Amino acid sequence: MGGYLANQQKGKTMNDKKIIEVLEMIAKDQADDAKKFEGAPFTGRTVAEYFGNQGAAIAALANIIKSLVESRPTPLAPDTATPSEAGESS
Repeated sequence: MGGYLANQQKGKTMNDKKIIEVLEMIAKDQADDAKKFEGAPFTGRTVAEYFGNQGAAIAALANIIKSLVESRPTPLAPDTATPSEAGESS
């Protein structure tokens, strides 16, 4: 499992280069995991390890999305967002 969570700057927005680097690490780790766990016995240990890897990848993706939102030049306040920007259907 890659160290993409450790490579993220806690509490700081990531620049584009860093975001791309972390995304590439996540993609490689997921491909490596698919190979590593293929044919592995279905035990509590392998399931826990696989789920742990998935959880780390999800957390890293969530941090990237958070960084992108925080780096917007003018964040939208919930009361000023259009319905489509707020995720509402019209």
